[in-house]
Amino acid sequence: MQITSIKQAICSHLQFSLEFRSVELSSLLARESKVDLLKVYSILSSYMVNRRVFLI
Repeated sequence: MQITSIKQAICSHLQFSLEFRSVELSSLLARESKVDLLKVYSILSSYMVNRRVFLI
């Protein structure tokens, strides 16, 4: 029972994090015509790390 609630907490946290990052990425793209690729890469790589944690 406790493991399920911990999983749900982690999933909801990751969902919030991913939504925040997609908003962050879209605002970054809208703000700058010449996007800093390193910023975009760091956002996307952290997204992939979150996905990997979510899959485990």
